[in-house]
Amino acid sequence: MTGRERVRRAIAFGEPDRVPILFFNEGKEHADIVLVDIQEHFTGPNRDVSEWGFEWERVDGTMGQPREALIKDWPQLAALKAPAVDAERRIREAKAAMSAYPQDRYFLASLQLTGFTVMTFLRGFAEMLEGLALEPEY
Repeated sequence: MTGRERVRRAIAFGEPDRVPILFFNEGKEHADIVLVDIQEHFTGPNRDVSEWGFEWERVDGTMGQPREALIKDWPQLAALKAPAVDAERRIREAKAAMSAYPQDRYFLASLQLTGFTVMTFLRGFAEMLEGLALEPEY
């Protein structure tokens, strides 16, 4: 059974031969589901600046954290421009990444970070939590 068949059967409760496997970092070549990154937060040609515009500070071998929040006060929110979701390079780069794996796999687009995480990176963790509680209109 191929990875693609295994995933489709699992989705449909069709009793695959085993549970499909997804690896996040290492071992993707052994996975049934391969994540294809379509957003550049800490990868790509300028890995120190995310597509959103925040700069990464790295103190160890991890992705790091933003040096400072981009939205220091709520009026700045109106000027924030989200990265283009339909950028042609996303499709081109995704196809190139997919070509590195056998085509019998199931491919899943990945934003790398959750929306909540991006919000905390843009506003600052404590400030975002306070804003959710005290100023939910933003």
